[in-house]
Amino acid sequence: MTALGDTPAGEHHADQTSAPECDENGDAEMGEVPAPEQAEEASHAAPEVPGAAASSSLKAVKQEQQVVPPSEAWRLDKYGRPCSPEALYMRPKEVIPQEVMDKRIEAETSVWTECSLAIRAHKSNSSEFVELYDFITAKEMKAELGEDLAKDLMERHEANEKKLPANMKGQFIKVNPQFPKNGELWRYKCFKSYTHALRNVTGTEVSALREATVDEDDFDNLLDDAMNDEPSNLGSGLPPQRPQQDRAKKEKKDTLYPILQRACWSFNIAIQGRRPTTSLELKLTPKQCKLAGTNLGTTFALTECRRDLAWHLFFFPLWSHYWKCAAICWRCNAARIPRFGPLFTDFNMVWQLRTTSEWIRDCLPHPPNPLIYVQGFDVSMLKHCSMHTCNLGSFTILNAEGLIMLAEHRATVWHCTFDEALRHLDPDFRSWTHMNRASCSHRLWGAKHLHMENNDGARTFPWLNAKAYNARVILAGLAAGLSQGQSQMLSQIEGGSAHAWADRKQLWGAGIAAVCSWAEWQRLSELYPRFSGLVIAQTPWFQGIIGVPLNYVMLSRNVSMKSMIIIMVAGSLVGNVLYALAGLMHSKVAILASRTMIGICQCQLAGPIYIARAVGVKKRTKVMFLYSTMSAVASFSAPLIASLLEIFVKELRIEDLVLGLDSDTIPGWFMAALHFVYMLLIVFFSRSRWMHRNLLQALPALATPPGRSGDRAS
Repeated sequence: MTALGDTPAGEHHADQTSAPECDENGDAEMGEVPAPEQAEEASHAAPEVPGAAASSSLKAVKQEQQVVPPSEAWRLDKYGRPCSPEALYMRPKEVIPQEVMDKRIEAETSVWTECSLAIRAHKSNSSEFVELYDFITAKEMKAELGEDLAKDLMERHEANEKKLPANMKGQFIKVNPQFPKNGELWRYKCFKSYTHALRNVTGTEVSALREATVDEDDFDNLLDDAMNDEPSNLGSGLPPQRPQQDRAKKEKKDTLYPILQRACWSFNIAIQGRRPTTSLELKLTPKQCKLAGTNLGTTFALTECRRDLAWHLFFFPLWSHYWKCAAICWRCNAARIPRFGPLFTDFNMVWQLRTTSEWIRDCLPHPPNPLIYVQGFDVSMLKHCSMHTCNLGSFTILNAEGLIMLAEHRATVWHCTFDEALRHLDPDFRSWTHMNRASCSHRLWGAKHLHMENNDGARTFPWLNAKAYNARVILAGLAAGLSQGQSQMLSQIEGGSAHAWADRKQLWGAGIAAVCSWAEWQRLSELYPRFSGLVIAQTPWFQGIIGVPLNYVMLSRNVSMKSMIIIMVAGSLVGNVLYALAGLMHSKVAILASRTMIGICQCQLAGPIYIARAVGVKKRTKVMFLYSTMSAVASFSAPLIASLLEIFVKELRIEDLVLGLDSDTIPGWFMAALHFVYMLLIVFFSRSRWMHRNLLQALPALATPPGRSGDRAS
């Protein structure tokens, strides 16, 4: 038996009784099967020269392509060419005819009696740094490099791209798949800016070292064992198989990406505002062909994509940047491991947000999600669902921290264990929910529900798993309990040294403030929609029940039109000033009072009454039409002016500089100034005789013959 000595890990050894004859290069010659007589002579000659048969070399016979009978078809590969000796030897036993196998085994066993075989399966994992160059549009390249240099570089990229085969396109120019003919959307490789990235390189290799005779069954079994160690198509020329999860992702891309490409195409059509002239994958119907290229009547815009984090993870996908990865965040450079970036637990860190191009380059796989090709797409459009972020995210940690503080305080005061204190808190919480008419279906609390330790027994961030609505109710109940006993809890904190006691007191104070602040924010966010509806409805309500009757009473009490308008405008001016100051006072009552005063002082009857009394019958229809038109113009121009004022305040950065001036209060100041100017115009520039008379009492005096009804038109 041939000794192989010490073999590395991964080798398999077996004592065999047969092996093919090898040439100088170690290739087994299978072109001819030795006859039994030759095998017998070789068996008698073997003892004379020990090891001579094992070290002898036979030259391989070059096989030429020729027509073979069907019985010899097993010697040909799938292209009809004769297989090499090694390929013939490696073929399965089911393919080789039985008589050939018998002859080969008989010949081989007659030459050698013992043998050894070693199968090596090498698996290598290494990493290397690669340079990832940025891809920018032609417009950006011209802005950075200049017109001439950018043009020359673009021509070079186009020439190099043409030389590449079809399966390697995209190394110098990335064409927009939605608009492949639009050169302005192409992105060219820029050598000016690049980043270093760490790429993992894996390799697998199987080799066989044959010395002496090899039994067919043992060789097949050893090779199968080596192949099963690495789930890949070794030696077949095919790429390695991906794990089951990667194959699932690939199938997902194959099924979901065509749908997303169609959705992206539809989004771009809606954004452009024109009906398509060509369709993606599908043919246009005759009606669509007739309307091709016409306007849709309106344009659209993509504003946000709001879902929970898990949905974003599977949809885009973001498998390289999520909560289980070293780079924990796909939006910024926060990391879970220090060598990959700043730790996400460093609260003094100012996180560096990724731009859209950096997000596509660093976080998305290849090919990326087709939705990034929607016109105007930006990574800031990806929003998180508020319910998952707050109720199922932050609230779970706040609830656990609040329960721990209350339980530790109660355990200190009542001299009980932590679990007993938690159980005692449940009846108090149930009584609070009954008193506030809130329902909560959460189960009884326990220490194991707070997850204060991980599976290894180390302390970690506690969290309390609960449904979204239950988490909201628990947070409100904990805030009520913590706010009531805050002073007592902070005064009875136990600690070792004075420094430790101060740190613990500061930590508990911050925790109580966090729980109470979040609960108050949630309460206000639930009340704001109802409060906003009340504020909006308050003005027309008081206008109808008080404003219009008040105008009628004033006109019927011998008050002139001019005096009534001045009083109403002055009241509106005061109401708008009060509305503008409500933000500075942080008072809801001020907002309600201002909206009430504005509704009462609307002076809605002044315009129609003046037109009815001062304009003749022939021109009254035209004047009423103009009055209605201007009212409609005011209805749509008011929100437009408000939005422009908001942009004006934010762009000049004058928010909260004086009198609480911000985007919320600037409409109040603007309307107050407008009413003041209007009041000055009425006082000093009103010359109509109808403005100085009581129009309701002057009605009988206005009667004139029908033929002269147009004389009063003004």
